[in-house]
Amino acid sequence: MSSNLAFTSKSVFEFTILNPSKLSKPLYTPPFATANHMFWQLRFDPKFIEGNDEYCSVFLGAIPSPQEADNTTAAWAKRSLLSARLFLKNPISHVEIDKYSMTMNNYSAKEHTWGRRKFCKKSALSHDSVILGVEFDKAEIGLSRHTATLPGEIIPKDLLEAWQSQLTEPQIADVEFNVDGHTIYANSAILAKRSEYFQRMFGGKWSESTATSSLSKINDSQTSETPSSSTIVHFGQESARIMAIAAHDVTDFHYTTFLEMLKFLYTNKVTFNNAADSHTSSLEMFRVADKYLIEDLRQRAKTRIFDELSISNAAETLFGTDWSYPELKDYILKFLVKHFREVRQTEGFKNITANSAAYPTFHETITEIFELLEPNSNVVNLDL
Repeated sequence: MSSNLAFTSKSVFEFTILNPSKLSKPLYTPPFATANHMFWQLRFDPKFIEGNDEYCSVFLGAIPSPQEADNTTAAWAKRSLLSARLFLKNPISHVEIDKYSMTMNNYSAKEHTWGRRKFCKKSALSHDSVILGVEFDKAEIGLSRHTATLPGEIIPKDLLEAWQSQLTEPQIADVEFNVDGHTIYANSAILAKRSEYFQRMFGGKWSESTATSSLSKINDSQTSETPSSSTIVHFGQESARIMAIAAHDVTDFHYTTFLEMLKFLYTNKVTFNNAADSHTSSLEMFRVADKYLIEDLRQRAKTRIFDELSISNAAETLFGTDWSYPELKDYILKFLVKHFREVRQTEGFKNITANSAAYPTFHETITEIFELLEPNSNVVNLDL
């Protein structure tokens, strides 16, 4: 069995930059991964060349792992197997404005950011947005394409806090979620804009209506009725806008998991917590993002899962939940096979084999493990 995981698939990472012509400082993308402990970051610089505002620059930076930071040649050898293509693309036609192919042979602890100073003329960029991306020829993590939108400038903290404060406000909500005995209020327009799942769920919840003769005579200060828990009615002089609060029961996620997901939809921020009793672990956030079709959160959680993968937790991660997500299973299965001698000695693996009936796909998965360990053998040894 080879000691190295195989690079199996091409990966593309794309980031939409808003208002590139208004940028005055470098813009960095969130980190992304092509393998366990192999992280990268793109940099778009509108003024890298001092005294020359005609060109913009694009760079691909390697984020050194602890081993790479020690400047060992072997640690950087894995990156040297890759090649990449940087590109800028028109967001409407998806035609590439310019591109630059590069190998990773020169990356090291001392020089871990490479790219092209004169990538393209800024006059070729759209004023509204441009897609910045990189395509790797191969990667361990089976990610075909990741897309995200970057703001043209950092969103002020007080604005994020103000935006988050709009969550769970019944006065401005038109949808409520009942989760574990808790009620969470939200705005369907925001959720639908950020999630395809909610976009399908909320089809025209708002309704505008011209007031009847009796309603049109009611003034805000004159109404004697208190809105019910299911309907909020705002009365005006000439018309009435009726916003019905639709209730939805959530039974497959914990309250804190669902609330953290909604916070992400409102602020684009997420806090992972992998404590034993936490419900906002990277795996739980992956599950909720997968169900509600929130691709950005899903990819952030997936990258976090792979980064946190270790010999001590590989068995529980694979047999516990990840078997139901093929893209997680494939990578973690390879990791477990690579470190099988060590993993089989962990308490987690021993507990799983001793209680195999509690794991729905135990025999199927253990068979796959042994087939990868002994690809030419038709015999599976379960005497562990």
